[in-house]
Amino acid sequence: MNLLVKSTLVVASALALGAITLPAAARSSVGFLGRAQNPADAGCFGEIFGSTVNNCSTTKLLIIPVTMDPGPFNNYLNATVTAYAANSTGLVQCASFGIDRPTGYYWGGQYQNLPAFGSRQDIVLPGAFFYPDGAAYVGCYVGPGGQVNQVRY
Repeated sequence: MNLLVKSTLVVASALALGAITLPAAARSSVGFLGRAQNPADAGCFGEIFGSTVNNCSTTKLLIIPVTMDPGPFNNYLNATVTAYAANSTGLVQCASFGIDRPTGYYWGGQYQNLPAFGSRQDIVLPGAFFYPDGAAYVGCYVGPGGQVNQVRY
């Protein structure tokens, strides 16, 4: 092969490798991509360096969409949420869930509590099923002063 053909093959191979989607385990989202489940609560959540903080005096529900690559099998969202709770009133508990777009059916995992107060900790969520034509989310109840920093999935 001549040099031009070899160079073209190398460039084409590099472009093809770059176009491959990252595996789901290598993805993450910052907490600030979430939104309040109730639009009236939107003013309660503020952003600090990409994290979402509940600035209200009561617990509010934050919904964070995640980008998944559904296939015919193994459509489960396995996520880990990094969060912070200053004290017991700022409790953070999260769950992953999926919604089937055509029917509106909901499948959710069990809510998991932040394991400790006063430091940033991970909440490992059990897998939640979602249909290939559906959408996957993480929902977190965030107490006063609580933060959702990042979702890894």
